[in-house]
Amino acid sequence: MVEQSGQHSALSPGQGTGEGPRGALHLSEPEGIESYDLTSKRAAMRGGMAGLEIVGERFCTAFRRTLSSALRRACEIQAVSTEVIKFADFILQVPRPTGLFVYQLKPLPGGCAVVIDGHLLLALVDAMCGGPEKEMGESIQGPERDLTQIELRLLRRLAGPMSEDLGQAWRPLARLRPEFTQIV
Repeated sequence: MVEQSGQHSALSPGQGTGEGPRGALHLSEPEGIESYDLTSKRAAMRGGMAGLEIVGERFCTAFRRTLSSALRRACEIQAVSTEVIKFADFILQVPRPTGLFVYQLKPLPGGCAVVIDGHLLLALVDAMCGGPEKEMGESIQGPERDLTQIELRLLRRLAGPMSEDLGQAWRPLARLRPEFTQIV
C-alpha cells in the first residue's frame, strides 16, 4: 500500500524506503492484518482448520438428506479428513476410479473439489438405475477403470443438488455461490 505523498519517492530510482537496492519498495502489512499462507506447515499446525471441518460436517449432513431423498434409501455419509495440502500432492493420492466433482466458489478465485470414491460412485449408478442395495465397506473391490460417459451423465444429476448443499454448508462462514464446472 503506497500513500499518494510517497508515490514519487517510491517510484523514483535510487530513492526507496531506505533499505535494499535502489528503487526497492518495502511495504508493511496494514495494522491488524496478517498474511496467511494456506500452503505453509505453520498455518496447518496452528489449531487446524476448525471452520473448514464445520463446513465439511454440515455438507455431509445436507448431502446425506439429499442423496437419501434422491435414491429413496437410507444413506450414511461422513467426512474422512480435513487437510491443507498442495494440489500436486493431493492428486497423487487419489485412487482410480474416483469422482472429482469440481466447483467454483464464487466470488472466490480458484475452486473446490468434492471427492467421492469410485466404488461408491458405481454403487450410486446402480442405485440410480434401480439396482440392489449394497453395503459399502473397506473390502469392496471393483474395476480400476475410468467412468463411462453414461455413468458420468447419471452422476451429473447429483451436481446441482450437491452445489446447493455446498452453498448451505458455507453459509455460516461466507456467502458463496458454488457453480458446478465438471466431473473429472
